Amino acid sequence: MPRPSQPILSRDSIVDGALRIMDRDGFNGFSLPRLGDELGVRTPSLYYHFRDRAELLAAVARGIVRQTVLPPIPDEERWEDWFVELTVNFRRAALAHPRATPVLLQFLPRDVMTDLYENAAVLLTRFGDLEPGRRVLLLDGLEKLTIGTIVVEAAREPGGGAFGGVDPEIHPRLAEAADAQPEDGEEFFRQAVEAFVRGVRTASVAAAPPA
Repeated sequence: MPRPSQPILSRDSIVDGALRIMDRDGFNGFSLPRLGDELGVRTPSLYYHFRDRAELLAAVARGIVRQTVLPPIPDEERWEDWFVELTVNFRRAALAHPRATPVLLQFLPRDVMTDLYENAAVLLTRFGDLEPGRRVLLLDGLEKLTIGTIVVEAAREPGGGAFGGVDPEIHPRLAEAADAQPEDGEEFFRQAVEAFVRGVRTASVAAAPPA
């Protein structure tokens, strides 16, 4: 059987190639002609798999989100830990491709995210700790906290923590607080998520009517 005259493409191989370009050259360095060169094909070949650039970029964003590792279903008493681990894992997946952050922000895959949120809402319903409104507060707040963190950390200079570079002569108290933060950015984020989840749960318990 004769070999094909050009590489055989698939949606997955095209997405992987696009992400390689973004990891190497940044989002602004990505274009369909460059992707064709990366894959060894002519640009029109890409349109057999994706209608246009936007559909391809949406698939790249979906691929990043799907790299999030789902924690095992927790015991009833440990549901907070599950949400912390899930959120930390989402941050980790996104920051594995910091130069691709713009595509994740512009094409955040709501289909993938909504399926994940439904599973999380089912878990919260099963444990019965939070009323429906508090469940939305938790899920929406975690998304905003995580996306905001991803944006800031992707743009931050390597090794620069929160409020890094603050002049202790001008802002002594802020510098003191910044020096006390964990050096590990993931651990710092984990502590922020834990504080938020505990806060939502505490507020829900406090607002619940007496039994």
